[in-house]
Amino acid sequence: YLFLPLFVFFSYCLTVVFFGVVHSQIILRFTLGIGIKPGKYPHNSAEGRLVGVKLTADSMFKSMIKVFTFIPFIWGMFIFPYGMRLYGLKTGKNVHIATSTYIESAGLVEIGDHTFIGYGAVLTAHAHENREIVISPIKIGKRVTIGGKTGVAPGVEIGDNSILGAISFVTKGGKIPPNEIWIGSPAKFLKKRGEKRNTKILED
Repeated sequence: YLFLPLFVFFSYCLTVVFFGVVHSQIILRFTLGIGIKPGKYPHNSAEGRLVGVKLTADSMFKSMIKVFTFIPFIWGMFIFPYGMRLYGLKTGKNVHIATSTYIESAGLVEIGDHTFIGYGAVLTAHAHENREIVISPIKIGKRVTIGGKTGVAPGVEIGDNSILGAISFVTKGGKIPPNEIWIGSPAKFLKKRGEKRNTKILED
């Protein structure tokens, strides 16, 4: 009984490795391939169905590693960003992704060095429009801060050193230039980093 909790935890870790990683990787690499090209894919087409499977292939892995969120620093700096690289996520050095962050279509998301993504943020590089899956990559630069509970839609680009405030949403195809602070839903320019506050957006 003394070692039962350790045995259960160790067994769960093995389950995560086998079913969460090995199984999904076999499905991806040996039957579907890992890459998804930007574009539009009709729901009812054979190609559209394959894209749908690819987009959800990492969901098993993401759901199973939630057990490790009790060690948030290790989870955010190593387990999640490095684990998601197996599914195509491109991350630089010292990227910190907080717990409960949801990155969908990982193979289409690129995150630069020293970037922080806050608790509960959602990044998705695909959308459903007119019975089609629309694929458009997300690119986040270096030293970017993305606040908690934010939303980043397909095709968004965020430049180096920029900040996206908490509970904000960047609409599809949105571009945030380097060294700027944006807030709101939809997100709007607030000010350049180091400048005085732009009060007009707060009044709007």
